[in-house]
Amino acid sequence: MITRDVVGAYVTAVRHIGARVLELLSEGLGLEKEYLAGSLSKDDFLIGNYYPPCPDPSLTLGLSEHTDPSLITILFPGPTPGLQMRKDGQWFDIETLPNAFVVIVGNQLEVVSNGKLKSGVHRAVTNSSEARISIAFFINPTQECIVQPAKTDDGDNPPLFRAFQYKTFFTTFMRKNGDRDGDRDERVLEPFKINY
Repeated sequence: MITRDVVGAYVTAVRHIGARVLELLSEGLGLEKEYLAGSLSKDDFLIGNYYPPCPDPSLTLGLSEHTDPSLITILFPGPTPGLQMRKDGQWFDIETLPNAFVVIVGNQLEVVSNGKLKSGVHRAVTNSSEARISIAFFINPTQECIVQPAKTDDGDNPPLFRAFQYKTFFTTFMRKNGDRDGDRDERVLEPFKINY
């Protein structure tokens, strides 16, 4: 049985994992270990998704293609396959491993990394015989946080994105999320790009 105490313990553990992942990402990007801490990752929330079995999975998606507006998402995909990532226009199944999480790069980390890390376009597909449950933990900037590329070299690596307040981005993201014409994920950061 899932109780408030169980969910609370889970959130505490995933917050700890997230903090460590953000430290490693900061170091990997050549930033100070604590760069992604603070207002860039202070807000978080948890969502559980239930996908019932579908006799003909080709007729429906569990969750349509999207990127996450977060800094990162830590996903427990569960034992039943169903998560897919898009690369070079093709969808690939993400293997489920026991007791493993999937870390998905969100739109904010794409901005902070100045495009070195790309937001992961993903979707959930249904299964013909088994239900699927996934648990997503989103690590987000605070609403007032100013998001911008962390560092750029003036000549060879100019900033690709202008600075913006996270709440402005999130409003734009939610408006575009209703746009179902197929390439919204590539366009969600367009209003925040710098055109040279």
